[in-house]
Amino acid sequence: MPLIEAARQPGRVALDNQMLIEAQRNLFRSFSGSSPAPSTPSRPITGGHCHRVPELTNMLARAADAAEEGPLSDFHLTDLEWYELEVAGGCMIAAR
Repeated sequence: MPLIEAARQPGRVALDNQMLIEAQRNLFRSFSGSSPAPSTPSRPITGGHCHRVPELTNMLARAADAAEEGPLSDFHLTDLEWYELEVAGGCMIAAR
């Protein structure tokens, strides 16, 4: 029985690691997008701008990814790259 347990251990570690990574990503997403963008009386549109730019970036990336012909037909983001784009947009919102 110890041999079977030893053989199963790497699988458990890999699953635990994957669950921890996903939990960390979710936590980071919640922090990066949760800070409201400051808006001052002299710049009332700043807050809206800081929310629109990441949204427009995502829309453009999706359109480029969906292109089946033309110069962007080879443009495709991996799951990790989509995550990075989402995080970068959330950081833009939080940094403003």
